[in-house]
Amino acid sequence: VVDGQWLADTSNPAGVPDGFGGINSVVSVGASSKAGRWHSVSMDSETALVAYIPGEAATSFDPASLLLLSGEKILARGGDYSVDESRGEIALKLSALGSGPGKVPADVTLCAIDKSGAPAPVFVVKFPSDGGWNGRLMYFAFTDRFHNGSAANDRPSLDPDVEPAADFRGGDFAGITEKIRDGYFERLGVGALWLSPHVRNPDGAFRDALPPHKKFTGYHGYWPVSFDETDPRFGTIEELRALVAEAHKRGIKVILDMVLNHIHDENPLYKKNPGWFSGVKLPGGRKNIRLFDERPLDTWFDDFLPDFAYEGNPAAVEYMVGNCVEWIKKTNCDGFRLDAVKHVPMVFWTELRRRIRREIEIPRGEMFYLVGETISSREKIMEYVGFDRLDGQFDFPLYWAIKDAFAWETKGLDHLDRERLKSESQYAGSIASPLLGNHDFARFAAFADGALPPGSDEKERSWKNRPEVKNRSTYQKLRMAFAFLLSEPGVPMIYYGDEIGLSGAGDPDNRRAMKFDKLSRDERETLEYVSKLARFRRGSNALRFGERHTLLAWENILVYAKNYFGETTVVAINRSPRPVEVSVELPPFFKTPASFEDVESGKKIQLKKLLLPPMSAIVLRGV
Repeated sequence: VVDGQWLADTSNPAGVPDGFGGINSVVSVGASSKAGRWHSVSMDSETALVAYIPGEAATSFDPASLLLLSGEKILARGGDYSVDESRGEIALKLSALGSGPGKVPADVTLCAIDKSGAPAPVFVVKFPSDGGWNGRLMYFAFTDRFHNGSAANDRPSLDPDVEPAADFRGGDFAGITEKIRDGYFERLGVGALWLSPHVRNPDGAFRDALPPHKKFTGYHGYWPVSFDETDPRFGTIEELRALVAEAHKRGIKVILDMVLNHIHDENPLYKKNPGWFSGVKLPGGRKNIRLFDERPLDTWFDDFLPDFAYEGNPAAVEYMVGNCVEWIKKTNCDGFRLDAVKHVPMVFWTELRRRIRREIEIPRGEMFYLVGETISSREKIMEYVGFDRLDGQFDFPLYWAIKDAFAWETKGLDHLDRERLKSESQYAGSIASPLLGNHDFARFAAFADGALPPGSDEKERSWKNRPEVKNRSTYQKLRMAFAFLLSEPGVPMIYYGDEIGLSGAGDPDNRRAMKFDKLSRDERETLEYVSKLARFRRGSNALRFGERHTLLAWENILVYAKNYFGETTVVAINRSPRPVEVSVELPPFFKTPASFEDVESGKKIQLKKLLLPPMSAIVLRGV
């Protein structure tokens, strides 16, 4: 800082945008491209064996540098694990990690320096748990648009200026519960349900401050007029509790969507405590609306949505954090999706985690998942992730790469593989959530079908000439993208309707009513494909937890293997319009299966003569 002005390091060419129109200098700390890598070799009832595979820079790791962490515990050499220096192997004693009847070992984070003196890649040994979060598949059921279970609570707006796409459509808690009971989510391999905000929203409609100035109702739930009650158009607190209970009976966790950045001006809390909120007018008279980069912590989302000013207002922090904890206790939910994370100061997130850990996680003896929405770079995303903060965030940088590779085809699959590697490296130790789309972007199918090419105005197409899928190739692109998504670690997320190729432009067209009946052949086949892969994922340790090894990464071909202590899967994607035959081999340190089987068709497949149909993806399991 020179005379109050922040300057970049002129001798360092590496930099990233700081979000305020400037550049931050960057120093990269971590494993080099010539470093070796860790490999999970085998596991029995007593020991998990991990080996270091040499890289160009060094043949092995430095045993004196080893640091193994299990939760908050630093593992002790000799007691908790042993090292075979000659073989470059570490044997983890499962009993030291809490293993035993009815118990699952805690994950272990392994850090070391290699013999060249450079950091080796951080390696996390994950252990499967029916009750854990890592490896689950999340489904975003947008309450008002998913399924109408009770006509008794239907109450659309009577405002003639509100178009049907921006009005209440009747979906409710009862509708989601009905679909839980009929097994829809189990058939789809879902392990967690994310519900759109459940709190009460205004009865009237409000005009958007920015063009095209359309009127909207609060059907989406993001305009709270009360933080203490459910919206009656979605259902009662008893119905929400019943939804959670039905999900739990089937091993499905429930995530509530918490709106903590802003409030609707009809909310009595705003009238009672105006000092808890920032002002809508700036010096000079300019409105402080959606100045997301210029004023990220105090900008309003609209002129009727006051923004919380948590810094300097501990009473506001205490009230809203307390409200969050009460909703957990009232509903028995298992996690929160946190809206607009980067627009809320860190003081709030650390206090939220502290209270949840003390009042929920410790008494329950299990993790409460906090997943955030920060539409930004990986570096910005990770600012909010850590032991005293969130558990993970949605991986928007990878989403953009998936869209480029499969929907628009403007980037090659080799580029996608490099982007995936960045996520793997930067999110180490967190539980991120990769995705194909959500309620803030046009649908994947609209991009893939050519209705919204790069540079299109998603909002404009939301109101006129709304897109519909016209090309069968769109479903092929979607299946390839799902094969990639479902082989990613963490908690991948399906936005309702993507499993059938539902189309839609920007908000609100991307929030159409869900279809369950009268599916076309392509919609039905896509649903069957996604369901089969998702159910396989739910039982595959390799797909959920395995370390990934790229075998081929070309513009139109991507083949990679995933290994978890000897369990192996292979994913092969051919984006080209022609069949392609490739020959691949597993790395020499793999325990090679006797054969491979196509998860979808059940056919036996040879890796050395792997025929890939055009515009398709196959997932193989070692047998």
